[in-house]
Amino acid sequence: MKMIPDRTGRFPERPYYELDELEEECERIMEALLMSRYGQYSIPVPTDALVELLDRETPSSTCTVTLLGRVTRCTVSPSSSLARNLR
Repeated sequence: MKMIPDRTGRFPERPYYELDELEEECERIMEALLMSRYGQYSIPVPTDALVELLDRETPSSTCTVTLLGRVTRCTVSPSSSLARNLR
């Protein structure tokens, strides 16, 4: 990660990540989740694991989630409303 000038003017600088850095961070997060939930790394990632990750990491807000080509509108909150809306 490196800091670069923010062209929007909102901040003096903003973080910039190379694609490899983003992939490594995503892999680290998914591996930790899968190991804690299932005790093994699983490909493809189970939908329930993705729902758990979104519930855990996303602040309360409105979002659009696409799973298996189906668009589902839902409210994301720590109370697992995402999981209820996707099932």
